[in-house]
Amino acid sequence: IAAAPRLGALGLAIDDIARQAVMGDARWQGGDYPPDDGPAVGLGIARMLNMLTYTTAAELDERFGRAPASQPDQWPTFGPSLTVGTYLHHQADKLVDRFDANAYLYLTSAMDRFDAAAGHGDDATAFARIRARVLAVGIDSDWLYPARDVAALAQGITQAGGDATYVEVASRHGHDAFLKDWAQFDRVLRPFMAS
Repeated sequence: IAAAPRLGALGLAIDDIARQAVMGDARWQGGDYPPDDGPAVGLGIARMLNMLTYTTAAELDERFGRAPASQPDQWPTFGPSLTVGTYLHHQADKLVDRFDANAYLYLTSAMDRFDAAAGHGDDATAFARIRARVLAVGIDSDWLYPARDVAALAQGITQAGGDATYVEVASRHGHDAFLKDWAQFDRVLRPFMAS
């Protein structure tokens, strides 16, 4: 199964904003912070921003709309809290409790800059090295890794002499479809793995 294509400029910009949130937190201290007193607010804001890249506006509207929050929240508010905000705050808290801010910076930076063709000249040369059968699955509502880019990846592998199959899944869940629409992915993956 092929990795996703390179992240587009919008995704790169969002990742940069998220890293700026971490580094702009006064507790980041240039990356030299005590283990239990790091840039929790900055890392939380980065997580909230990234959570939006995994979904779609339609799903957020359907799931949360403009509903007022029904649970108390530890994050500061300006006016009444909304459910979508408390959901994002909860996701931020979960990440901050289990993840180091510097690790977040290094990992997102490395993922943004990863280039499978590096050292091989170009994509075609890198793709020609692939010996495995490849299944590339695009999600029609994924704007982080658009289906057209996933299709182009499969086409590039095929044009370089590889064996690539492209399948597109329709979902309202965006990038998170692989977690939320498992039955659709099962129908795609099971036959591929069995063949």
